[in-house]
Amino acid sequence: MSTIPLQELRAERAHYSFSSVNSFINICALQWKFQRIDKIPPPFTSHSLVCGSTFHRCCEWLYLNLKAGTLPKKTEAGNLFCDLWNRQLKEEPDVKFPEDTTANDCCEEGRRAIEALVDHVSPEETVLSVNSTFCVPLVSDTGEVLEKPLLGEIDYVVERDGKAVLGDWKTSNKRWPAQKARRDLQPTCSTYAWAQGHQGTVPSFEFTVVVKNKQPVCEVHTTARTRDDHARLFKLVQTMESMIQAGHFMPSEQSFYCGNCPYRETACKTWHKQQHKVISTGRAA
Repeated sequence: MSTIPLQELRAERAHYSFSSVNSFINICALQWKFQRIDKIPPPFTSHSLVCGSTFHRCCEWLYLNLKAGTLPKKTEAGNLFCDLWNRQLKEEPDVKFPEDTTANDCCEEGRRAIEALVDHVSPEETVLSVNSTFCVPLVSDTGEVLEKPLLGEIDYVVERDGKAVLGDWKTSNKRWPAQKARRDLQPTCSTYAWAQGHQGTVPSFEFTVVVKNKQPVCEVHTTARTRDDHARLFKLVQTMESMIQAGHFMPSEQSFYCGNCPYRETACKTWHKQQHKVISTGRAA
């Protein structure tokens, strides 16, 4: 694990990341191409991205306080969210909101979410680190190494019963299905990176999820990974790399994310009319 800021690690060399791999495999390979190869500026920013970024910054502040031995008040956390939210709206001029949602609605929803998290956490929690970054080689179980390393960030690491537990903060509009944490790639990437730097030890992973009901609730979804999961991750990334090199980018038109995609009515709409050719992977992140 590292204390080097994520932006600095990203700038150092070509790499893969959880967001890159997940975007290509589970969201939409064509959107991945528009963002990371074609570098097409999106015509708008989804309000959910701004909300998520603001919430994450508040979580970081909260857990840094916990690490220092203090638990902030709910009102303090809620006010921080609103301050950061208003600041981000000024920095993001093209935020798109659903027809029945205003910026103030989002601010109040975010305030309630971070206050729910303050209610949930324990002042006795032993926080080992917050926003730890990593950059590790992707190695198969037979010793094959991919050219680009895996780069990322772990939201928090806590100690439970003498063992490290890796964690990630999330918000959700509804309760998570029972198998969602087990199928998610993020624990696979994070525990793989941890094992690389800790003599092969594979820790457990938890998602701390605030469900944004009128009265928000906080859920913790704990999951585990094995070395076989890590071997599967290598094969997924290797296959993804071969598809990129071959120029195989298909739209995922029934993806949950399709409705909010900024390219849906622009580049994606005319994709089938364009000429396509094999391209280099370049410095895809």
